[in-house]
Amino acid sequence: GIKILGPDVNESREGFVYTENGMRFGLLAIKSLGSGAIRGLIAERESGGKFRSLYDFVSRMHGREINSKAVEALIMSGAFDSFPANRREMLNSLEAFMETVSARKRENVEGQLDLFGGQGGESEPEIPYEPDYTLSEKLEMEKETIGIYVSGHPLSEYTPWLEAAGMTTARKITDSTEYRDGDFAAVFGLLRKLTLHIDKKGNRMCFANFEDTTSEIEAIVFSRTFERVCDELAEGGKYYVSGKLSFREEEPPKIIAGEIVPIDKKLAELSRLSIGLRMRSGDTERIESLRKLAYQNPGSAKIYVWLSDVHGRTVLKGAEAIALNGGTLSELERIFGAKNVRLKEVR
Repeated sequence: GIKILGPDVNESREGFVYTENGMRFGLLAIKSLGSGAIRGLIAERESGGKFRSLYDFVSRMHGREINSKAVEALIMSGAFDSFPANRREMLNSLEAFMETVSARKRENVEGQLDLFGGQGGESEPEIPYEPDYTLSEKLEMEKETIGIYVSGHPLSEYTPWLEAAGMTTARKITDSTEYRDGDFAAVFGLLRKLTLHIDKKGNRMCFANFEDTTSEIEAIVFSRTFERVCDELAEGGKYYVSGKLSFREEEPPKIIAGEIVPIDKKLAELSRLSIGLRMRSGDTERIESLRKLAYQNPGSAKIYVWLSDVHGRTVLKGAEAIALNGGTLSELERIFGAKNVRLKEVR
């Protein structure tokens, strides 16, 4: 498929544009940025060349239809990510830069600069170093300013756990014929909206909208479950959600939640399980790859290998255990195939 790229102040136009790297988001998608400001930005870029930095942008766009709120939105959306500074540094320097540019423009108008001064001779203020925002913080900025995640998804790092732990995705539940009313399903989800409700008996319950990397699904949390989990529920939180599915005519499927646990707690629980791998005996290439991975990632998660052609379980010398995390799971799924990697409680 075509790769979707975030907005870029030096490549984007009003709408989507195709580049050699993929389809680039248009600037109109950014909240707080109007058509007049976008046209002025594009005109300046075409006449004066690409913008080199935040200060260069603020200086060249001074006096046009673009205010500090619009520049903040550009930074938060990632439209300035090609500049030398990171998003935190730019946001924290923006106010000072705008004040500096305004003062220099006033001096210029009042004739207080020498004949050879002016914009071309301005020294650009330095931006003090600050650590950048985390990926999760950047993704929330993108969601806030352009409505979608561009740099990734807050749950992407947990994808390797899904198949291995027998979980699924929101889209597989809502779009396929794989599931029926009453089936059990479990997903990882970002809690987008929590709506409290009082049931007929006067007990508290809620409706919770969860989003994963594929789609959205609603969970109905009845009073007994709600009272058990309510203290840990917060919009924006990441959760493991499991329960029976409810299919009703003319309604999207829902999860009748039996368990809602913060993802970190669930991963701690899953990390105590053993790893089951399926392969054919005599597959020396996979055996050596497994041994190498186990050597590079020492840990306590036991590895059991099911030899499909001889219907037997074994433990391979030099690959008895491994550190169990998203990285090692991802690599195991690459070596053996996702359907051949499972987390199991072995007694």
